[in-house]
Amino acid sequence: MSFGNRAIKYIWRKKGKSFILLFIFIIINCMNISMLSILRVTEEAELEIKKNTQAKITLDVKESDNLITKTELENILAIGNITNVNRICKDYAIPHNFKNYKGKIEDDNRDNMITLYGYDDLSQDSRFSELEMKITSGDMVKPMSQDSVVINHNLAELNSLHIGDVIEFSKNDRTISGKICGIYKSSIENKQGENITSFFRIENMVFLSRTLMEQLVNEGNYNKVVLYVQDPEKLENTVDKVKSLLGEKIEVSASDTMYEKLKMNLDQIEKITNVILILVVIISVIVITLIYGIWIRDRKKEIAILLSLGKRKVSVFLQICLESFMLFGCSVIVAVLVGNIITTWIERALLTWQDSRIGLNINLNVYDIVKVIAIGSLVLIISISLSLVRIIMAKPRGVLAEMEG
Repeated sequence: MSFGNRAIKYIWRKKGKSFILLFIFIIINCMNISMLSILRVTEEAELEIKKNTQAKITLDVKESDNLITKTELENILAIGNITNVNRICKDYAIPHNFKNYKGKIEDDNRDNMITLYGYDDLSQDSRFSELEMKITSGDMVKPMSQDSVVINHNLAELNSLHIGDVIEFSKNDRTISGKICGIYKSSIENKQGENITSFFRIENMVFLSRTLMEQLVNEGNYNKVVLYVQDPEKLENTVDKVKSLLGEKIEVSASDTMYEKLKMNLDQIEKITNVILILVVIISVIVITLIYGIWIRDRKKEIAILLSLGKRKVSVFLQICLESFMLFGCSVIVAVLVGNIITTWIERALLTWQDSRIGLNINLNVYDIVKVIAIGSLVLIISISLSLVRIIMAKPRGVLAEMEG
């Protein structure tokens, strides 16, 4: 009879022992599946937060007459690790077909002027992103905007302006026009003191697309530039390169607080999971080795008879391995079915660890199952080898003598 047939008959004959071993395998595999799923998801989440947490470098000019030039910006973008840029310009202009908002105090030199702020994306790096201002109608200036303008609601009411109207303003004999795409309110416009001149009032702040601003001043110089970084882990290296290009004329600051916070949470999950996984593997080896050690002692007579019939030790070893792997295979199937329920519970438990933009969706993966099979197989081979080491190392006559004794 081959060792395969003997393995099947032994499992059927020892139903109680087989069920106990099967149950232990199921528990171990369920725990391994859960831990490996969490480890895989934390790795995927870490890659995702690099894209979604918007680590950035902010470049602010120290002097208003020493701006960041278009050439300098092109050199900065050439260093790499930058996915997006928000160019911010500040200037002033004289309105043509509308009037600015008058305060109680006038500045003779600038009493008819408005302040212009040009943005690639007004929703980022502005008073709107800080929630000091909000759009009450229409929309903000977006990266693809060409001639869009956002004005204050008081300025709009003063001049009876609405969304879609075209306003004109000029500087240095150059006149441009822009279409109103949004109207905003500020949370602090009612808190302005009476000693603020018209030129500096919030109502006279007009936000427009960066391309429209460049049409007015005919140059690519920027008061502030925000660089969005692709890999937050290389943020410091990118900052150093930027500083080497711009020297001391620019104040450079970096921000990756959200990335560090989320990464720290994920690192904590990963460390805890790794510790649990290692403990599960160690405990599995110990428990299975002890169980096999006890059961092998009870099978000495069976093993001795097989050896006396001329069966080789490798045949005995393969029989016990096959018995174990047949039960192990069944346990993997059950563990995969149960694992879907367990991972759903773990996902709910981890909801408090995740950011709204980063989802820890823990679902079973083929690679996780392959890893579980690999870990389980290694544990079984080690445990069976340890429990059979005395018999494998002993001579057949010694095993028979021990049985007779």
